[in-house]
Amino acid sequence: MSSLKEYIIPFSSLKPGVHRYDHLIEHAFFRTLEYSVIREGRVWVNLLLTKSQDALLLDFTIHGTVHVPCDRCLVHFDLPVQGSNRLIVHLDEMAGGETDDAVVLSKGATEIDISHYIYEFIALLVPLRVVHPADAKGVSSCDPAALDGVLELAVTSFRNHQSPS
Repeated sequence: MSSLKEYIIPFSSLKPGVHRYDHLIEHAFFRTLEYSVIREGRVWVNLLLTKSQDALLLDFTIHGTVHVPCDRCLVHFDLPVQGSNRLIVHLDEMAGGETDDAVVLSKGATEIDISHYIYEFIALLVPLRVVHPADAKGVSSCDPAALDGVLELAVTSFRNHQSPS
């Protein structure tokens, strides 16, 4: 298993202010995370970390592609992803707890692992229904042979599971 140490930020040694981190996320990153449904991709993550006395503000900017299967024809393709997310990290005596955009760490914490957040933010950019984009004429760019195979498989499955009359 590959190490994700490069995604651990030792914030306690940082001076207050803005700090920039740039990461190129590729296949090894996705495959290292056992829970990842994305197995391949090439995504750039730019992080601006703003440190203050009792908080960290993490602004993620994400752009690239992930290699995903089309829900219509089942053929994999590179899906463009682009977005931004903000994560607020409060440093408090009462550590623990998390909301969609905020985390509470102990005042004694010295580092934060951002690998899980990077994965989540990328995964959230993938729509629930993934299909090949249409061409300039509005025609699906799905593989016609694959569509025929999917249709044939669906019909066969339906016939095999049909109850007798």
